Amino acid sequence: MTNVFLREQFTESTQLRLRTPFAQNVPSSGNASWISMSRPEWLRRVRTRLSTLAELPAGWDGYNAPKISVETALFAAQVLQDIWPQRLGAPEIGAMSSGGLMIEAARNGYELTIEIQGPYSTSYLFSKPDGDDVEGTIAADIGPLRQFTGEMVAADPVVALVA
Repeated sequence: MTNVFLREQFTESTQLRLRTPFAQNVPSSGNASWISMSRPEWLRRVRTRLSTLAELPAGWDGYNAPKISVETALFAAQVLQDIWPQRLGAPEIGAMSSGGLMIEAARNGYELTIEIQGPYSTSYLFSKPDGDDVEGTIAADIGPLRQFTGEMVAADPVVALVA
């Protein structure tokens, strides 16, 4: 019952509306921009997983982990919509005992881990096949994450040909 807002946002309709600070060239409604996203299969799986994780009760891990907030789940959905190429398929998404979300993907020797503690509180680790690791934090500019997922797509010969 506490996640009525989240369920309304993740309905089975053909559009999903999320507040986003990342939307560009989108009409603004007050201080928040609203955008609609289509429903490819990977996004449906992401939406379902985030909704399930946001419904976990406090203490879900047996060690007093805080509840994952609706805002954190919606922020994660928005970040993924903005950075994730559909060709990569759905990433793995899990709950963290800190109350955040961990998003992971691996392809052709590349690995990307994104930890979202809450809206605008994001860290990442991007590992390349040559052993070069890039890590950092992001408050608002998600450009580096978009670059990393682009590298993952470009490195996949089959996916790159289809793209």
